[in-house]
Amino acid sequence: MSLKVSRIVAVHGCKGGVGKSTVAAGIALALKEQGCSVGLCDLDICGPNIASLLGVEESHVKWIQVDLDDSTIEYDEREATASEACCSNSTTCCKEGSSCCSDPFTDVALNGGIPTTVSLLQPKVIHGIRVMSFAFIKSKTELGYAAFRGPMLDQISSELVLKTHWGQLDYLILDLPPGTSDVIISLIEEIPICGLVAVSTPHHMSVKDTVRGIRFFEDNQIKLVCLVENMSYFICDGCDKLHYLFGQSLSETMTELFGIEEAVRLPMMKFQGHFADYLMSNADILEKFNNIANIIMNSQITALSSANTNNRYSILIYNNI
Repeated sequence: MSLKVSRIVAVHGCKGGVGKSTVAAGIALALKEQGCSVGLCDLDICGPNIASLLGVEESHVKWIQVDLDDSTIEYDEREATASEACCSNSTTCCKEGSSCCSDPFTDVALNGGIPTTVSLLQPKVIHGIRVMSFAFIKSKTELGYAAFRGPMLDQISSELVLKTHWGQLDYLILDLPPGTSDVIISLIEEIPICGLVAVSTPHHMSVKDTVRGIRFFEDNQIKLVCLVENMSYFICDGCDKLHYLFGQSLSETMTELFGIEEAVRLPMMKFQGHFADYLMSNADILEKFNNIANIIMNSQITALSSANTNNRYSILIYNNI
């Protein structure tokens, strides 16, 4: 069975509340509209919003048994729990023999040291996009929030990527949490991210934090592919005039600073219901997201035709095997 993701693109904003999840969802939808096979992984564990944006039911996902030899998939009716998603036999977070330690991901049949079967999480599919989120693996106590210390957040985040049955994808979009602390550091160490889409608003504080975030990624050999200035302006219903609530755009200054050709400026978007429905019914907004998708598809960093094969990612590189 071929389980391969060709390009992994991170959507990140160092400042919280700039619309990273909305931008990530829009990019995934636009890439799908242009014929790409797309996955979307919501890695904001404490604030998973992708399911709500796309209209995905927040029910538990299932484990599936994948036979790597003959491409057979057997479905397991067990629901995935947070403990299963983040615990391995090598950890000490629970007692030996508990249900947490019987993580089916590590229960592989070995033949000469080569795994022949493996358990993976079955992502949900909406609008043709494979979606995984911590919202699908919430604790059965249903507290309504996630409260984890750094090491647990690190492990959950990386294994939402590594333990999901993505199949064959052209692009996997990662919706990252804000900041540059533990989770981000662990992800860039474990996941071969090939390019960055940075999200900011025109506000000077957001711009300062976004610059810090871009420099962090570039210092870790992940180049900026596209800058998105979200909530750049709003259009008055009465006069069609553009108003800049956060001040004039600083996107040109940032593009010059980081050596990219252009930034994509998104207006304030007012929508009720699901973002996917709003996007597909709004030609102007869809055109802007198609522009972002085209930048990703044509960039030397993230184009599928790029000769740089070091960015190709095989999901068969498992942890703890």
